[in-house]
This record gives sequence, C-alpha cells and structure tokens, in this order.
Amino acid sequence: MEQHHLLKRMILPAAITLGVMVISTNVYDLSGGIKNSSLEAFVVYVSTLLMFASIWFGPLFVNTFAFFKGASGPERLAASFVAPVAWIAKTYTYFVGIYSFGELMFLILHPLLLGNIGVNLLCVGVSELFCRRRMRKRGATIRLFAAPNTAALVAGLLITFAGLWNGGHTYYYYYMDVYSWLFM
Repeated sequence: MEQHHLLKRMILPAAITLGVMVISTNVYDLSGGIKNSSLEAFVVYVSTLLMFASIWFGPLFVNTFAFFKGASGPERLAASFVAPVAWIAKTYTYFVGIYSFGELMFLILHPLLLGNIGVNLLCVGVSELFCRRRMRKRGATIRLFAAPNTAALVAGLLITFAGLWNGGHTYYYYYMDVYSWLFM
C-alpha cells in the first residue's frame, strides 16, 4: 500500500473530524438565538448528532481513512484521538481553578472522560479489523489480529463494559468513593 504525504494520511482526517466537532459545537451554542422554534430544534438535533459522532465515533472515520492512506499504527492512533483529546481538554477548562492539581489528574478517571477514551479505543480496534479484513480480501498478506489493534480493541471493550456495567452506576459510585477517600 502506498504511503501518502503526512497531510493526507494523518492531518486531513483528524482535521475533518476536529472541524466537524468545533463547528457543530459552536452551532449548538449559538442555536439558542434562533427565533423559530422548529428551526431551532432542527439545528440543535443536527448539531448534537454531529458533535456526538465526531467526539465519540470519529476514530472510526479517522483510523479507516488514515489506514488506506498508508499511515503507520502510531500515526493512526494519534490522528484518531485528536478530536476526543480536544473535547477532553475543553472539558478540563471548566474545572481549572476549581480543583487542585491532584483532583484534575483524578478527573481523567471520571466515567464520561474515561468512557470517551474507551469508546475511542474500541472504535480504533473495530476500524483496524475492518481495514485489515478489507486488505485480505484484496489479496494482501496481512494479519487480521495484530497485537496493537487487538490491544486497542480489548482495552476499549473492557473500559466501555466497566463504564456501562449496571447502567454505569457501579463505576460511578466506585469513582465517587475513591474521590471522596482521596480528596475529602
């Protein structure tokens, strides 16, 4: 498979997903000024759908696009996490100045933030399986289950499962118990 320029194989797919996230977030934020309630509802629903898709499922697109443009495994993983990391960083800005440094470090284990990481690892793993299967159908001799993509898939499944177990309550209560034990 031909390896394209860094711009095509890594930056472009990450920039598209990040752009969709930024634009849809800003459209959502500005939709409250729309006077027509039906149009406002439509704009809110569409922008919310695009935000959700880019933040939580963006790696499906990014990893697949980067794979077929010849990006290496680390390049695909880095590109896949651009939009989610930007969203996590944006989330952190709400808490800087409110929490101590230790609490901010512990915040990455919050169910919403860790869940985002888990779902994105899961998406990368699924995308890798899809891409590798497609390459095998084209006649390439490529292993379907390589160690890095299998690790991403398993880690994503474990994090997502742990976060969703019992409707997410179990992990959330453990998180809050450990938080109060450490910081209160």
